[in-house]
Amino acid sequence: MVFSEIKKLIKNLDLSDNLLRMIEQGAFEGLDELIYLSLRNNRLTSNSLHEKIFEDLISLQDLAINYNYFHDEYTFLQSELSRVRSLVKLGIDLRGRHQIDKCLCNLSKLQELQIYAEPAQKYSENSFQNLKCLQIDTLFLHSVMSLTPNALISFPHLKTLRLCIVELDATDNVISSIFNSLKSFRGRNMTEISITGNPLRNGPERKKTIPNVVFYSFCIPKTLEKLDLHSPVKAYTKRRIANITMYNGSNLKFLNLANITFGDCDGTIFGIENLEYFDMSGFICKVLSVHLLSHFPNLITLIAQDANLGIGLNTLTDASEFLKMNLDLQHIDLMKNSINSLPDGLFNHPFRQKFSIILDRNNLQSLPNFPSKPNTVQVISLKYNRFSCFSDENIAKLNIIKPSSVFLRGNPIECSFERLQPLFVSQGFQRWNAYCRLHVEAINSSRKVVFVITENFLDSSWGTYEIEMTRMHAFREGRESMVIVILKDDIKKDKLPKALKEIWYKVVCIVWPTDPDASYNSEESFYEKLCITLSDGRKRINDDSIPMK
Repeated sequence: MVFSEIKKLIKNLDLSDNLLRMIEQGAFEGLDELIYLSLRNNRLTSNSLHEKIFEDLISLQDLAINYNYFHDEYTFLQSELSRVRSLVKLGIDLRGRHQIDKCLCNLSKLQELQIYAEPAQKYSENSFQNLKCLQIDTLFLHSVMSLTPNALISFPHLKTLRLCIVELDATDNVISSIFNSLKSFRGRNMTEISITGNPLRNGPERKKTIPNVVFYSFCIPKTLEKLDLHSPVKAYTKRRIANITMYNGSNLKFLNLANITFGDCDGTIFGIENLEYFDMSGFICKVLSVHLLSHFPNLITLIAQDANLGIGLNTLTDASEFLKMNLDLQHIDLMKNSINSLPDGLFNHPFRQKFSIILDRNNLQSLPNFPSKPNTVQVISLKYNRFSCFSDENIAKLNIIKPSSVFLRGNPIECSFERLQPLFVSQGFQRWNAYCRLHVEAINSSRKVVFVITENFLDSSWGTYEIEMTRMHAFREGRESMVIVILKDDIKKDKLPKALKEIWYKVVCIVWPTDPDASYNSEESFYEKLCITLSDGRKRINDDSIPMK
């Protein structure tokens, strides 16, 4: 494996997942500009690396060499890594009794360290004692089983801590041990703590004789801004959300508790009044308190997917109290909540900004109860619900709300010409210029133009005008075949407008079904022809091939 041609241009090199067993001496020679190198998840051993194998990588800043087979030769590996003094980020394995070697103190620029341990790794103050010499500000620990109270004391400059728990191997009090270890950061400038894989078997125990005493308290670093405790899959628990107090939470702006499936939502959370982002997806909110979000006055984004709110919201005595204190909301995601309807008054508040509401994959058949005020809602997403049509009442409501966008993809919309109503009438029209402009824009942006020719259409001077405008555009653009004519009311060709007769040889004509017993003129046959015509401009379907006289 020798790079000889474009090596001087390479800045990123990913060799992960290649079953590599050997790296030849001089393999990295000439890669002076290489910044990122990944050797993760291969079969490298101490015998795979020659001495000073990395010495040519003078610009390397990010190295991932975890998930390999070094086993008992970590001292040699770390010795070789210590030569790459430009490293800023390093990902390595740490197995069994082995610890970080002092030689890594040579990596004076190292800021981020990722340690991938064997399952059920117990970390203590001895695990990292040789790293006090470095100014690590970001630490990732994988396969955490437990942490001793002083396990992280060797990281005085730490700002970001990411922990991954292996649920099957973790101790019952793993979260408690983690929070106890955070005491060593008291008074320090921590900004992010992320804990994933939480088995939720920890925390204060409740006596069976007083099952309704459900108060919890947590202490977090004063400077913490982001706390991510989400689980990639639902972690079911009978524990209630109850009344939770988070001390030192005044700087917390991001809280992700997705898939931490509390048994109910009949409580509230105190102490994080400046929270801006809250993800409660996966909660079991069949029992819901109107005060659940009351102490988040600065909340901007609420994510509550698959949280059983279709039941919970409709059990509230006064739904107007639920979002009463969250007037800064700009994004609300209520996807997959089995919502049939939303209770009155839920959004009837003087929100300070336009908000977007996501109601995808619910059971809605009509527009929910939104505030009847213009410029309140920015986006309404109703994808994959049960809308078969939009009633006049729904349309009137949208005309009042005036959202910027409404998304309806995935609904079983029924399309029928019986529901179509004329947009303009021939008498008393006072907006000639505006109408002409809109009509031309519609033609210019359309792939096909469909005319439904009825007796009323022929009696209207507007109908003749529309055909003439379309004919002129089609002729100018060489797109005469863009016109589709649907004949109703048994109209004969000699009654058609002159402008239409002039392009009849290019027009696709389909007759409206009048005889349900005739298979060639059935409604099913009509719509099949129409679909083919609209979807494929190369096909010409005409119910009457007699040339225009």
